[in-house]
Amino acid sequence: MTSEECLKADWYQVGYSDGVGGRNPNIIDSYQNDCKDVNVIPDSQQWLNGFERGTVLYCSPDNGYKVGYSGRNYHGVCDNNFLYKYELGKNARIREDRLREINFEIRRLTDKINSTSKDKRKEIKRLKEDRKELIYERTQLITPSVSYEFNF
Repeated sequence: MTSEECLKADWYQVGYSDGVGGRNPNIIDSYQNDCKDVNVIPDSQQWLNGFERGTVLYCSPDNGYKVGYSGRNYHGVCDNNFLYKYELGKNARIREDRLREINFEIRRLTDKINSTSKDKRKEIKRLKEDRKELIYERTQLITPSVSYEFNF
C-alpha cells in the first residue's frame, strides 16, 4: 500500500475488497508496516468488519470452483463447501492441462511415426507404444469415474 493510499484509506472498504478478493487475512500486517512511514495506524476493527463481509461473497461454493480452476491460492478463510468446490475446480484445471499436453504429445508422436523410415521398425514400434500409453491415459482422464459411498 502506498503512503497516499494509507492517508486516504477507508479501512472497512479495504477489508471488504481484501475479503472479496480472497486475500490472506495477514495482509493487515503489511498495511501496518506500509503505513507507519506516514504515521497512519490502520483501523484493524473496521478492516476486519469489511473483510468478514467480503469473505461472505468470496466463500460461495460457485466461486470456490472458479478460484480453484483459475489456479489462485486459497488462504483458508471459507468453510468446507467452498473448499470442496475449490478442489473440484483445481482438479478440473489440472485434468484439462494434462489433456492438452497429452494431445500435443500424441500429435508429435504420430508425426514422428509417419516421418520415420519404414526400415526403422524398432523405433516405430517404440513410438507406437508410447502413443498407445498416452491414448490410454487420455481415455482414463476423459472417462468419468463413478464411486459409491454407503453409510449404514
